[in-house]
Amino acid sequence: FDHNVDYPCFLLTRWDQSAGTERELRVFGPPPTVELTEKLIGPEGAFSPDYLARMHWSASQRVFMNRGGTLPRLAPRVLAEDISAGFRHEGTGWSVQSTAARHAQPHLESIAYRMRTRDGDIVFTGDTEPCDSVQELAQGADVMLCMAWDTDEQMQHTGEMVGSCGVGGAARMATEAGVQKLVLVHVGPRVSRPWNRTAA
Repeated sequence: FDHNVDYPCFLLTRWDQSAGTERELRVFGPPPTVELTEKLIGPEGAFSPDYLARMHWSASQRVFMNRGGTLPRLAPRVLAEDISAGFRHEGTGWSVQSTAARHAQPHLESIAYRMRTRDGDIVFTGDTEPCDSVQELAQGADVMLCMAWDTDEQMQHTGEMVGSCGVGGAARMATEAGVQKLVLVHVGPRVSRPWNRTAA
């Protein structure tokens, strides 16, 4: 669930707080992004009773109109697309590319992303163990957000190194890729302890 639990909140909050004039949202992610999106907000999706109430209940309609919306309110519209490693997409002043990460295959596909903008490049490793594909994607990036569950030593001791980065693995990937700033994310509770923070 930690791979996508924020996704429904993002989709529904964006829709709920809008005035109906926003651009159609495009979502690119590894399989099963399309299936997940449909099961969340499709006509028979888990959240359809909630958004249908907001579309048709007079009090919700009033809030929507006060926000600048015009009735009838439309259901959430999302164009979801399943992608794989090597995906590229461009917009005005930005681009994104993806590569394979190593985490829970073959049960789930894991993808890392690099966003290139005029202000700099940022890499989101997602959940991964140290791997060449992610390190190559991160070459020369300004910022890399990388999971760091625990110290490498502790993860080796507990058998948790497969599919996950420790603090040392994240630091090595960032250093070898020439990343300017490493931000540790998806950290376990032990990482914040003073002796582990020093190691980090």
